[in-house]
Amino acid sequence: MTRVRWAALTVVAIAVAAFHPACNFFFRCGCTLFGLAAHCNVHEAAGPRCPWCTRPITALVSAMIAVAGGRIAFSLARRRTDSVLSLVTVGLAGAFVALFLAAAGTRVVTGYPYFLFR
Repeated sequence: MTRVRWAALTVVAIAVAAFHPACNFFFRCGCTLFGLAAHCNVHEAAGPRCPWCTRPITALVSAMIAVAGGRIAFSLARRRTDSVLSLVTVGLAGAFVALFLAAAGTRVVTGYPYFLFR
């Protein structure tokens, strides 16, 4: 497998593993690494519930936006370098920026009361 493919697979693996911690980072909902949602506020009887856990389609669309952002950043970086570290860094940055925008959109659409800081 080429170095570029390894870099792409690394970006995908890290992004997938970080999706639920990013959910907690954006929404302060309690989601943890690898989707272990035992502490997520989606299980509470009252109060606001995680907008991605309660609306899986919103989470899916947000993930797709993150994938697109990471792919675009990775492709643009690929034009300039073959460095695995550079490609992984730029790909993850693009995915995170796109996920931030998707999370902000989720906040607007769902009216979830917490975003970044309570």
